[in-house]
Amino acid sequence: MLSAVVSNPLEKRNNRHYLLKAKERLREMPAIKIGITGSYAKTSVKNALTHFLSQKYKTLVTPANYNTPLGIAKTLQEATGNEEICVFEMGARRKGDIRELCEMISPTVGVLTGIAPQHLETFGSQEVLLKEKGELARFVPSNDMVFYNLTDPLVSTLYRERIGKKIGVGFVEGEYLIQQVEITSGGSSFSLVHGKDRLRISLKSVGKACVINVALAAAIALELGVPANRIEESARELTGAPHRFEVMESGGVTVIDDSYNINPIGAAVALDTLCYFGEGRKVVYCSGMVELGKEEEKCNLELGKKIAECCSLAIVAEGRYGDMVERGIKRANCACKIMRVKNTEEASLLFKKVLKRGDVLLIMSDLPRDYLV
Repeated sequence: MLSAVVSNPLEKRNNRHYLLKAKERLREMPAIKIGITGSYAKTSVKNALTHFLSQKYKTLVTPANYNTPLGIAKTLQEATGNEEICVFEMGARRKGDIRELCEMISPTVGVLTGIAPQHLETFGSQEVLLKEKGELARFVPSNDMVFYNLTDPLVSTLYRERIGKKIGVGFVEGEYLIQQVEITSGGSSFSLVHGKDRLRISLKSVGKACVINVALAAAIALELGVPANRIEESARELTGAPHRFEVMESGGVTVIDDSYNINPIGAAVALDTLCYFGEGRKVVYCSGMVELGKEEEKCNLELGKKIAECCSLAIVAEGRYGDMVERGIKRANCACKIMRVKNTEEASLLFKKVLKRGDVLLIMSDLPRDYLV
């Protein structure tokens, strides 16, 4: 106990020194600094953007989910000083986190990927969450670029509030328009239109979410000078981030791992995408959504209703969040069958019993790969 009391102040002091050195290093770096924030799709957009930028520039990027001040400071240890562009993922769990990251990084390009009612237990309300995510756009100078995913209603609100240079990407509005979307179980393709310019981008990944994420990344890369043909060619090499609508085959069953960071918007998009996977039975494994504060019951009931519309079998984990999902399924009065399990081990055993060749299993709950069928 005494060692913890003594070491904690020392650790905090060391961290402050570590962060101060990182901030000084960032200030000295001449590279363009891109900050990416949002409730979802940060990592997916970051990965696609880094892939495109690397076709022309020397880049530094925060790996995995390194989206805190300490994570960014650790990333800087890998910097050579020759980087032309740095891409930083910026996470937030409470008010003030984005401001702290902005003051550390001083981003000259901002990216807002999407806003969903997450971490409301710490933010308190969606209004506070919206203001927090908007801190990035308010920090970026008015003559520098901020990019917005205009398929997200809350991000669109921030787009309209921006006084300064802004670039929107969307289906019906924005400086860049996503058109002629084609999605099959084997991949996705779309056109990205900017004035008279048009790119045709083909992807291995499946679904509307990946189309939006890659379109946003491509628009940023184009504005930063990456040639259009390099983007079109390199897009075919893109692979999705782990556990973000990751498609695999196992024993004749199509398994879609979308277990990372389940949120109301992402869950709805994932369920809608199931229709592209043939005529097989659609099955979902879900434990419900957490950290939604006062919105948790409403959002989980809506998730249950959406599951009932899209799936014929729902395997739902026990617990109060799962109970809410089950109530939502039942209220929909659809033919979706419900089976409850205690944990991932029990879910895995049930998969082996009930799934058959041709089925499509969507996993929207944390489940280790060892438990996949």
